[in-house]
Amino acid sequence: MKLTQEQQDMLDGKYGKGTAYAMKIQVAIGESFGAERMVPITRAHVALSNQEADLWFAEKLLNAGARCRVAPTVNPGFCLSFFESRNMVSPEYADLMQRTHNAYKGLGAVLSYNCTPYIDTNVPNYQEVIAFSESSATPYVNSVWGARTNREGANSALCAAVTGFVLA
Repeated sequence: MKLTQEQQDMLDGKYGKGTAYAMKIQVAIGESFGAERMVPITRAHVALSNQEADLWFAEKLLNAGARCRVAPTVNPGFCLSFFESRNMVSPEYADLMQRTHNAYKGLGAVLSYNCTPYIDTNVPNYQEVIAFSESSATPYVNSVWGARTNREGANSALCAAVTGFVLA
């Protein structure tokens, strides 16, 4: 895969360990699919979860110094204050949600908690190149708005938000 000088610098760690980690993942995905290059994005959406693996990955990037170049919107978790006020969440799950919130906030995400960002909070333009994960978002923005996004996983969309690039 051909990288620009900026992309190579990211991979080489010139923008920090977190960005290098994100670029390394993207290059590996690109090589596995035979992608020739990467292109810049202007929007991102991450289908985050309140699961430990998602939190592990977000905290790994954050602790390595990553920060999103393109602030992604994120899927809903749950309204922690609502569930806590009704004693409907265990301390374990409340901690998991709070840590997930804090990790994504630290990375620079827009904490929209919306699984349909293309309707209100993160509406792409025609032919705009973006990185969206979320089962409904990808087909909707490609077909209705005419934007261009791969079907990203949550982690690859977060990597794209950190680097500002997606596979072409």
